[in-house]
Amino acid sequence: MATYQECCIAPCSSSPGEYQCGESNGVEWEDDDGLRDAMAEAVSEGCGEMVELGREPLPEWAQDIRGLIHNEPARVFAAWYPNVSHKVLYYGIVER
Repeated sequence: MATYQECCIAPCSSSPGEYQCGESNGVEWEDDDGLRDAMAEAVSEGCGEMVELGREPLPEWAQDIRGLIHNEPARVFAAWYPNVSHKVLYYGIVER
């Protein structure tokens, strides 16, 4: 049975304009939608917003970085924290 974990996506230091999926971390989930809900709840608790790229309308604060990610996960998310320097972070869900 497949399990799912969250990974952080960051700019790739060796390829400007591209991104890389870091090591997956956290609890393994049997349901990727359950993991997505837990990620959204954590972002919300940090006073942020989260959208899934390619499945939800793209807000002006996010970029669609799909196709630019080394080892791209099947599901990619952008999270915006307006109270923390308007920072946008990217996450993914990887299948194990």
